[in-house]
Amino acid sequence: LSQWQFYNHFPGTWAIARKVDLARNIEKMARLLPEYYDFHPKSFIIPTQFSEMETYMNSISKKKSRRTFIVKPDRGSFGKGIVLIQDADAIIDWVDSAIAQQYIEPYLIDGLKFDLRIYALVSSIEPLRIYLFNEGIGRFCTELYEKPKSNNLELSYAHLTNYALNKNNPNFQQPTDADHADTGHKRSLTCIIEHMRKEGIDTDELISSIEDIIRLTVISIQPYLSTNYKTAIPSVNDKKSRCFEILGFDILIDKKLKPWLLEV
Repeated sequence: LSQWQFYNHFPGTWAIARKVDLARNIEKMARLLPEYYDFHPKSFIIPTQFSEMETYMNSISKKKSRRTFIVKPDRGSFGKGIVLIQDADAIIDWVDSAIAQQYIEPYLIDGLKFDLRIYALVSSIEPLRIYLFNEGIGRFCTELYEKPKSNNLELSYAHLTNYALNKNNPNFQQPTDADHADTGHKRSLTCIIEHMRKEGIDTDELISSIEDIIRLTVISIQPYLSTNYKTAIPSVNDKKSRCFEILGFDILIDKKLKPWLLEV
């Protein structure tokens, strides 16, 4: 970069922005600090950890929903290529890089599974500065939730929250303006938090936990980003960060009100 240029990425952010690298990174941190890094679903990298996944799945009764895994292509998007499995043999021939993520039983609103998209702006790596956008998006399934069973794993509209997928369902309802962002299958974070508050849920604690997830996730790669930054960006003594990055964190709230990081 020239001294007057700014760039809308930090070199190396892929370490959390790709599904496999995120899982590998969080697993490493969980071995060092298990009391902090407990917010990512149990995951296996496919195909390299197929045998470990198979052993783990076989240790769980077929009647337990914990045996369900969501398999996502590493660099997939818009819900493409995602499958639910309860038997490892279903992906025994899988050759492309993917992540198999243990299914989390969700907290429901109106009988629907949903996740949250929370936006964060990283404006500096050294010192680390992260700003959270006050608003966010709730992305809802378009079919009533059913616990995953062998005979309903194909019900994508009930299990997968991807907007690009659910908008194709005839049931899909999108709010027409901000005044109606508390209905339909795409809702504002504000209205979701208000709904939970009315149910007696401590939403301040929930938001604080989500903020911790975002901090800890970025912190986990801060030394790596700092090294990459110093290598790629010329030294300028004006104390300005030459890079910034907007990240979207996909958060699922489980039935016990614990937030989980699905992907970045």
